[in-house]
Amino acid sequence: MESDSRDRTPPATPTEQLDALAADRERLATRLAPPAWLAPATAAIAAALVASPAITDDGARSIVVGVLAGAFLAVGLSLPRLSGIRPARRAGVRPLFLLGRLLVVTLFLLSAAFGLAASLAPAWALAPAVVCGLVVLVGVRGYHRVSQERVRRGD
Repeated sequence: MESDSRDRTPPATPTEQLDALAADRERLATRLAPPAWLAPATAAIAAALVASPAITDDGARSIVVGVLAGAFLAVGLSLPRLSGIRPARRAGVRPLFLLGRLLVVTLFLLSAAFGLAASLAPAWALAPAVVCGLVVLVGVRGYHRVSQERVRRGD
């Protein structure tokens, strides 16, 4: 079988190829941008999780934590479907380090919420929850910004 030789365009110069590659990376980074609701939703779920010590009934708290964990997983797993892009390789050290710091801060604030709820009053658990929501909001936006920059650079 012969190949289709009707397309007689000359091969692109290396500069044109590099420009096309940069344009592709820019389009991919733009598509990788998360929906506007993702960071606030993630922050709200994390804040609600940290506020869970304010619920005094252990059974109800377990149910709420289970529902919130499911919501967190649903939001996290829906991102590749929403963007249409599945990462073929790891996110890299810098974005993963940022996520690790977010996890440590969230666990610290959850511990503080349990301590405040046990020592003062359950309503005091809401103070670390507000801080957690703000930290996660900024952190998730930072994670996506760093990830997009990695795609733009071709790392």
